[in-house]
Amino acid sequence: MLRGFKLTPTQNVLKEKRMDTPATYFHWGFILISVPNLLVIAGMIVLFAIALIAPFPHAEGDDDGGNK
Repeated sequence: MLRGFKLTPTQNVLKEKRMDTPATYFHWGFILISVPNLLVIAGMIVLFAIALIAPFPHAEGDDDGGNK
């Protein structure tokens, strides 16, 4: 594991995981965020990067938009 990173479980790992129990938190310095929220934020960043890289559909022909 990387030095300085710490996952803090809020319950015993051997117990059954239920939806109404507190989530596991990722603690790094002054940053404290739950793992599910971290995964959502990472997914949004990946989707944003894909949107920047993916080509937009365009009509065949010149790029200046003029008809010839």
